[in-house]
Amino acid sequence: MESIDIFMAKINLQTTILKFVSSIEELQEKHPERADLIESMLTSLEHLNKYKQVFDHLEESFYIECKTNLRHQMYISDLKDKIKNLEMEIKINKEKL
Repeated sequence: MESIDIFMAKINLQTTILKFVSSIEELQEKHPERADLIESMLTSLEHLNKYKQVFDHLEESFYIECKTNLRHQMYISDLKDKIKNLEMEIKINKEKL
């Protein structure tokens, strides 16, 4: 997954939450008698906020894993270089014999 995809998803989720808040406020102001709808939307807003918390946690975990993966890739690269050097050393030692 690309960082831009995560960033866009985060923006879209936050935008949806803001739209819900705005719609709820408008309903409460203009149609307070629609308590059933308002309550339903408040429940949905709670769900969206929970999803945002989960998303934020997963995003943080994703970036931590990316950093860990990068460190592993660097370590593997170093080991490959050491192997090449050792192979060259073995070749040189064989030629000396």
